[in-house]
Amino acid sequence: MSEVLRKLAVFLPWEGGHRREFTRNFLLQIYYTFVQSIPMLAVLGLFSGVAISFQANFGLAFLGSYSQLGKLLVLLIFREFTPLVASLILIARSVTAIAAELATNKVQQEVEALQVMGISVYHYLLAPRIAAGAVSLFCMAMTFWGFALCGGWIGANYSGFFPVNQYLISISQAIRPPDFPFFLVRTSMLGGLVSYIGCRRGLSLVSAPFEVPIVANRAVVDSLTLAIAVHAASSVAYYLIFGVDL
Repeated sequence: MSEVLRKLAVFLPWEGGHRREFTRNFLLQIYYTFVQSIPMLAVLGLFSGVAISFQANFGLAFLGSYSQLGKLLVLLIFREFTPLVASLILIARSVTAIAAELATNKVQQEVEALQVMGISVYHYLLAPRIAAGAVSLFCMAMTFWGFALCGGWIGANYSGFFPVNQYLISISQAIRPPDFPFFLVRTSMLGGLVSYIGCRRGLSLVSAPFEVPIVANRAVVDSLTLAIAVHAASSVAYYLIFGVDL
């Protein structure tokens, strides 16, 4: 265990200069990735909540089982829809930007200049973006979920009055203890992985400037493939371990 921790410690910015640059780049990436995406998350979350809640409420009306609305919203939006949509927004907005930025740096020989000056490329370029991607995706998913809850209540009140307290109680009763830890691990892992792919693809450029959009496109394709695969695998793992509670 100590040997594993010692190897992992190599990747952490312990030195003062590295730590300051890491913190600065990390906060900048959080701002560009998460903060600037809040309006988009609010609109998509609100309308997604309205649409899904309306359809679910409309279907439950035939069964006379409005009490199941909370379970359906948690199952469809919280566990499945929210992590996937947040990761797609992250890929569309940030992975392309990361890949294009690092590819441009590679073309302009800025990466080589950092290495000549003895500056760690990992600590200066990669680590802040990967860490910010992990944190940002979790924050984006929680923001999307919050607005989706608001939209879900609006959709639930389309055909009749659904009190807020009853709505929130149905949601809270449907959320199981493993949901939030699993949600945190899933979103953080997805954010870090797709950000890593963007960094890796960006630095894979050789020298030609015309390859920058090609590299960015490959980063998007690889990130989408990985995000969908990880999302599907984690969903299967969750239901195999904890079961389906319908």
